[in-house]
Amino acid sequence: MRQSIGTRQIISATVEGNRLWGTFHLPSSHIDGSPSKRRAALGLLFLNPGVLPRAATGDSAVYWADTFAQRRYPSFRFDLPGLGDSEGALPNEVIDFQHLVNAGGYGPLVSALVKDLTARFALKGMVVVGHCAGAVSAIYAAPETEEIRGLVLLDPYFFLQGEITSRNVLSRWQMRIIRRLEEADLDTHPGLRKQPGGLRLFSYINRGYDRLKHFRLLLRSNKLPKNANMPLIRCWNRLVAAGLPMLILRAPTLAAKVGEFSYLRYLQSNLPADSQVITKEIEGTNHSFADSIGKEAVLSHMYHWLRTANPATQAEGSPAVCRVS
Repeated sequence: MRQSIGTRQIISATVEGNRLWGTFHLPSSHIDGSPSKRRAALGLLFLNPGVLPRAATGDSAVYWADTFAQRRYPSFRFDLPGLGDSEGALPNEVIDFQHLVNAGGYGPLVSALVKDLTARFALKGMVVVGHCAGAVSAIYAAPETEEIRGLVLLDPYFFLQGEITSRNVLSRWQMRIIRRLEEADLDTHPGLRKQPGGLRLFSYINRGYDRLKHFRLLLRSNKLPKNANMPLIRCWNRLVAAGLPMLILRAPTLAAKVGEFSYLRYLQSNLPADSQVITKEIEGTNHSFADSIGKEAVLSHMYHWLRTANPATQAEGSPAVCRVS
């Protein structure tokens, strides 16, 4: 197997007892024979999106890493243990993997990987780019090392999936009750069967339920729901207090529906005036960010943020380590 091509090299790193494999996208300054420019560079580390390999959906991470390398940012894509090419144990079920991520299981490993790459390639620091579950691991990793100078988070989540499963079960139970009410009403009032586009009863119940959800949301707008990932939120709050630059990119498909709790809205409402957190919503894409709109928008927002937020100049000294409890 070839270990390199003109602009990429296959590299490995042994961290936390696991040998991880990744791809190093050589910056143009390295390729054109100007290593002195490279030594003061800020690196980019792209993490696995969920259980996908490091290329990400539609090779989107490959595209971003290639493009940023052309713009003189040393870029790395690594598989976490058990994913892609990397060695290590991986939970049998996706939900178990999610529980491990939510508990901060990959945070120390990502932190150790950043330290290894920063020292090996003489970088000024590293920005970690995490998508979905990768964003959660990036948040947990940031307080563990001063080498992480910023985070780019694509559709991060702050809830626990076990509770989401329960909510879906309750939703199915609710729909069964509605269907039974519809059937009973049809038997009593056969004329309802002639209503175009559905049943009037369902429309009344649905609108009433939406109003009830909206009312409940107003009542609890300042309270976190039971499925909140509190260790992760505490870690987030420490990063915000420390002034770590963070860019959040959202797909509109994950916008909160009526009655659903919006974690990002809650977290944004509690940001201090001098916060280094920027949130952007990318219209016309989806959660994968792998279509042409998503890929180009992520590239554009990241590049602008890197030049304006300038995480490479952030003062050294990591915030308090986030302990999972």
